[in-house]
This record gives sequence, C-alpha cells and structure tokens, in this order.
Amino acid sequence: MASIRALKSDINFLTSELVTQAYVSKLLFKSMSDEEMSGLVTKALEFRKNFIEKVNHRDAKENPKMVKAYYTKIRKDMIHQFEEMVASINQTK
Repeated sequence: MASIRALKSDINFLTSELVTQAYVSKLLFKSMSDEEMSGLVTKALEFRKNFIEKVNHRDAKENPKMVKAYYTKIRKDMIHQFEEMVASINQTK
C-alpha cells in the first residue's frame, strides 16, 4: 500500500495539473471566459480540499484490510473525478 504522504502528493499534483490546464486553455484557445476559468480553478481547489479531508479522516483504523480498501477507493474516486474535470476543461476548447 502506498503511503498517505504519497497519496497527498498525488492529490496536490493533480490539482496543480488541473489549474495549469485551465490557464493554458484560456491563454491558448481564448474560448474560455474569465468566469469559466475561475469556476474551473475553484472546482480544482475543492477537489483538493475534499480528497485531502478524506485522506486525513479515515474509518476503521484498527482493521488493516478495511484501511487498505478505504484508500484504494479514495484513489479510484480521485482518478475518476480528475478525468471528468479534464474532460470538462477540454470541452471548452
């Protein structure tokens, strides 16, 4: 199982990628308004806040199998939500 530190690092990396992609899309394609871009950046920051909160407050601390399943579910949810947000940024092009 990956460490909690690595999971938090992945969350921060994905958030920075989302923000960077929103800015690049706005600067290169100019099809995105300032409101749309600020909405996407706000979503990215909420993404980070929600997943860091989930990582910090786990259930079933005593049972290693449940802890592993909990973090596996968080990682899958994180990747799924990241893909949805990238798709929404790409649709604005």
